[in-house]
Amino acid sequence: VVLKFENQVFTSEFGFLIKLFVMEDYEDLDTGPDQNGQLNLAFHNWDEVPSDLYSHAATVKGLNFSHNRILDVPKEFGNLVMIRELDLSHNKLYQIDPVIMLRRLRVLNLSHNCLSSIPENIACCAMLVR
Repeated sequence: VVLKFENQVFTSEFGFLIKLFVMEDYEDLDTGPDQNGQLNLAFHNWDEVPSDLYSHAATVKGLNFSHNRILDVPKEFGNLVMIRELDLSHNKLYQIDPVIMLRRLRVLNLSHNCLSSIPENIACCAMLVR
């Protein structure tokens, strides 16, 4: 198989695309949240939420996932039970259903996405203030 390098995507001689995940992209996940429970995963250009995020579910209190290319919030997002602040701005989100499972959420930023509506049951996030 011959691979041609083009911006972290390889094309094989058969025309299949193989995306290369550079280990440096995940350094923020490896170190986990800071002493205040904040985890900054902004500006990584990710198109999906890395599954490694959920290994920090019990300690993440604030998550900045802005300026990526996320299309939807996976159901596992509901496992981030301690999260109080969530920034999902500047992505490509079409739905945010799992966010309603975040009962401790106080601050939610969804600006600059592709959302056509907000789920009615967002009221389940009773602590949400902005």
